[in-house]
Amino acid sequence: MKNFVITIAMVLSIVSLAMAQPVWNILEQMTPSERANALIEISLEKDANTYALQMAHDISELWNNGNIDEALSLFPQLEGLTDAREIAIGYAWRTPVVNPQYRWETDDWQVGVRDSIAMVSLFKSDYYDSTDVTDITIAIDTTVTDSSETVDTLITIHRDMTVLVNYFSVFFIEGDGIVNRWAIYKETNTKSSVIDSFFSGNYVYDSTATESVDFFDDIISTEVYNWVAGYPFNAVGAALLDEFLYVGYSRGTDQSVANIRRFGIEAGGSVKFPDSSSFIQVCNVDSPDSIKEIALATDHNYGDNAIYYTAITTSGNLLCYTSDTSCASWTEIATGVTNADRALDVAYDGGSGDLWASYIDTGNLLQIDNYDGVWANSQNDAAVSSALYTSIAAYGDTITCVYDDSTGTVNHVQYQASFDGGSSWTNGDLDGNTDVSRSADIVGYSGVGFGAAYNYTVDDTLNGRYTWRNDSNPWSSSETYTTHSHYYKPAFEYLGNYEDLGGRVFGVVYIMDSGTSDVRTAYFDYDTIPGPPLWVDDKTNNLPDAFTLMQNYPNPFNASTIIKYSLTEPTNIKIDVFDILGRKVATLIDEYQPAGIKQIVWNASEKSSGVYFYQLKTDDKSETKRMLLLK
Repeated sequence: MKNFVITIAMVLSIVSLAMAQPVWNILEQMTPSERANALIEISLEKDANTYALQMAHDISELWNNGNIDEALSLFPQLEGLTDAREIAIGYAWRTPVVNPQYRWETDDWQVGVRDSIAMVSLFKSDYYDSTDVTDITIAIDTTVTDSSETVDTLITIHRDMTVLVNYFSVFFIEGDGIVNRWAIYKETNTKSSVIDSFFSGNYVYDSTATESVDFFDDIISTEVYNWVAGYPFNAVGAALLDEFLYVGYSRGTDQSVANIRRFGIEAGGSVKFPDSSSFIQVCNVDSPDSIKEIALATDHNYGDNAIYYTAITTSGNLLCYTSDTSCASWTEIATGVTNADRALDVAYDGGSGDLWASYIDTGNLLQIDNYDGVWANSQNDAAVSSALYTSIAAYGDTITCVYDDSTGTVNHVQYQASFDGGSSWTNGDLDGNTDVSRSADIVGYSGVGFGAAYNYTVDDTLNGRYTWRNDSNPWSSSETYTTHSHYYKPAFEYLGNYEDLGGRVFGVVYIMDSGTSDVRTAYFDYDTIPGPPLWVDDKTNNLPDAFTLMQNYPNPFNASTIIKYSLTEPTNIKIDVFDILGRKVATLIDEYQPAGIKQIVWNASEKSSGVYFYQLKTDDKSETKRMLLLK
């Protein structure tokens, strides 16, 4: 199995426009070898005239064809044709630049080499890269009591050797003489994995997985992309879907435009959209309104290929747009919210297919909204004073939001949780700790539970903790992941189930603060949180309370994938697999089964790469989901 961990570190600038150098100074300051290695693209103001657009194109063409000095000489002419403050330059490295990989003490990896980082987010993607696949088939004589027949059962041992590569980091940087910059890093390591799966027909008899313990060792860090602007921008958000990382950002001196770009997970570089454009404009608000915050969510690993792009504007509007991965057109989802103020976060619910949003309104109230075809408010909480952050996660009927509560004498991280799809809510301190705490990030997965990382204060220094809960059970005792000085909100993510590492592994990216604003670097740590193994139901009883067809895991997959489903009563069931043209390619199950939580493995080693659909049918119910086979 190949896992991709994506780190987004976002920095909001405090450098004034008046102090900024022309944005093309970043190109002039490059060494000759850096200039030869860079491929540039110039972005102008939204209403740039034809002459300015042509000049920007000509400069890019000259630079990218090796005429560096001539390209640089034309920037003053471009300045005369457009507003120089509106110019932004994106540049990719022809050959990714390998950076030193520092380690803090003996445990935590520095992510990239940038400093002055202010915000981080962490993403994970499952992706296969098989380097050695062997199947061994053994015939075993088995007597089956069915018309007194004796049949030969074929047991296949499928050994899948895979390599884990590619962590991605996007940093938003303060300083450097440029008002704003973000840079994409690709951190690569090599990890062998052996997965032995034993099949008889389509049924799993046993399954074990062993992963090397050097999960995060031998990382090679490379810088693959930079984006710099001649103006400060307010908002950046990112999300992962299929093979792309999508980055949404506000742009322009008036911050009235919300754009989106995408980057390849495997290669790491910028990837154009189907219309050959490097970016797509999602929305444009009317002055004096401007984009204030952006948050993205996708149905990654859930099959619908939807991107949700949300934003808060300075006038208090909460905007929401959706598109598929083509990004060719965006549909606005009317929220009716006109009093949103800050701390926006969104999450896609892979169990129900709903979108959830959390934010703080202009009255300092926490708001939790839900979209299931109609935007509606699900919960609001008492005043949270000057709180800066919320974070929300959801799966199935469980939704949990963590947020700062600064109404008392000290800051505390609180939570709002629902276990019935938002019909009712419970709340409390995240772990009941008496220390000062704030700035939490939360993640949740079916069969895994919900984990949260946050800051807490010891001797006036922000340190890092995490805690975890299984469904409605109590939060675990908090664990400290770093005692180093912490800077604002960490990022938390579930990384997978690794037996050699002790079970389910969660990772965190945090910003280490030396006490000065010009040195803030990002570090990565991981730990194992106790609990049931992956794909074991979180409920205390073993009977599910809903008929559910869950998303296959992993997805995308190579050769084999697990399909999990729940039956609330005994029934006849059938699971079929169809290709993209609707042709049935396999029947996995066709039989009567008792109630309970079930799973089946589909071995698609003889099928070609592509999109497939699997359908669960009973006597009176049917559900279909999408999966992606990549070889």
